[in-house]
Amino acid sequence: MLTKNTIFIALAFAVVGLAQSVRPDYVLDLTALPRFGTEMDPTSGSGGALSGTKVVLPVTLRLVGVDRTTYKRDEEVVFEVILTNAGQQDFIMPWSNDLGIVERGATPDHPAVTAHVSLVAFDADTDQHSVSMAGVTLFGTSNEPSSLKTLAPGQTALIRAPGRIVIDSASISRVTRTSAGLIAIRSSFTMATRPFRWAETVYSENQLGVNISLR
Repeated sequence: MLTKNTIFIALAFAVVGLAQSVRPDYVLDLTALPRFGTEMDPTSGSGGALSGTKVVLPVTLRLVGVDRTTYKRDEEVVFEVILTNAGQQDFIMPWSNDLGIVERGATPDHPAVTAHVSLVAFDADTDQHSVSMAGVTLFGTSNEPSSLKTLAPGQTALIRAPGRIVIDSASISRVTRTSAGLIAIRSSFTMATRPFRWAETVYSENQLGVNISLR
């Protein structure tokens, strides 16, 4: 049974001792909350971005682990990431998976803040983001203070998220693999800094390996 303080060290090549050395300042356990149907469709992308230079988020991301090393397509995955405010000012991020919060509380003066947390794989030839395999969407608005979390400089947030593996045969054939032949996955985080203006996607500094069967 998962507990609020659990940190997955599911893979042999994950950083040894991470659970002991990293104590996040905040924990958002989406597996313990009601499902609102806001698990992200990995094929949908961020969408709606306007032209122009994107904001660079002052955060770093680490993929802590996943709950298994072998999955089937369309099977549920639980993954954990640690997000760190690497900037010099407070970083405010959405902290709820309930879209209803922003539907009820967002106004032009208190707009919705939206973020995507995902598992992704990279193209083996270009080393560019190739496919999003699972993810969740977070929502918040200043009219609902509990739906936002403020990270002071240096503070960390652990996000435990459920998702569903979505990948096709064409994608599997082109993604980067580990030396053991496993699919190399990273985590990603992006946020809409204002309506339809998405920031640059932040990718985890590390990658882990999983096996995914299409059957």
